[in-house]
Amino acid sequence: MTNLENETLVEMRHICKEFGRGRQTTVAVADVSFAVRSGETAVLIGPSGSGKTTLLTLAAGLTSPSAGELYLFAKPFDAYQPRELQKLRSRNIGFIFQTFRLLDPLTVLENLILTGKFAGVSRVEASADAARLLSKLRIENLADAYPFQLSQGEKQRVAAARAMINGPRLIIADEPTANLESKQALSLFELLREYVKQSRCGLLVATHDQRILSFADRILRIEDGLLAPRVSLEYYNQAWNLYY
Repeated sequence: MTNLENETLVEMRHICKEFGRGRQTTVAVADVSFAVRSGETAVLIGPSGSGKTTLLTLAAGLTSPSAGELYLFAKPFDAYQPRELQKLRSRNIGFIFQTFRLLDPLTVLENLILTGKFAGVSRVEASADAARLLSKLRIENLADAYPFQLSQGEKQRVAAARAMINGPRLIIADEPTANLESKQALSLFELLREYVKQSRCGLLVATHDQRILSFADRILRIEDGLLAPRVSLEYYNQAWNLYY
C-alpha cells in the first residue's frame, strides 16, 4: 500500500525534452532527475528560458518527455490514456498561473464551482467547498464579485482557492507571485504552505521570486535545462545578484 505520508507524486528520471527537428531542435530540458513528495514544497528557480515551465508541463502530464522516465502518482506517463490524463489533472492536480486565468463572465464563486464540477463534484458540494475555501483565504466577501472587479492580490487568492477546490494531491504554480507586491506574495505563500502541510499534498513552484524561497523544503536551481547541485537558502541569499 502507498504510504500517503511520503507518497511520491511526480518523479523524473533522466528526463530530456526537445522541441523542433533537425537543425531547428531546441533542448529545453536535458537529463533532469528529481521527485516531489506529499507534504513537500519544491521550488524551481532559474533565469527565463532555463526550462522551469517545461518541467511544470511535464509534471502536469501536459506534454511527454523526449527521453527518460516520467512517473505521475507512481504510474509511468506512457501507461496513461489521454482521457486518464485529463481525469488525473481535473481530480488530482491544482494549477495556479501567473496570469490568474479566471473566467470574467463568472463570479468568484462560480469560477470555483465550475472547477469543482470538472473534478466530478456535485454543484451543491462544490458550492459548499468553495464557500469554505473563500472563508479560509479571507476573501468570502468577494464571492459575488467578478474578476475584473478584483485587485491583483485578490485575483491570486481566488486562483489559489480554485487550485485547492478539487482536493488535489499536487499543486503546480507557475510564477504565482510575479504580479504581487511583497506583503501579498508572502501572505499567499503562508496560506499555501499551511494548506500543503495540513492536506499532505505536494507543491511544485517555478519562480524568479527570491521572497518565497524561505517557504521551500527544497530549492531546485535550473540553468540551460540542467539542474544544479543542491545548495542552501543561504547560498541564494548571498549569490542572488550573480544570477539576476
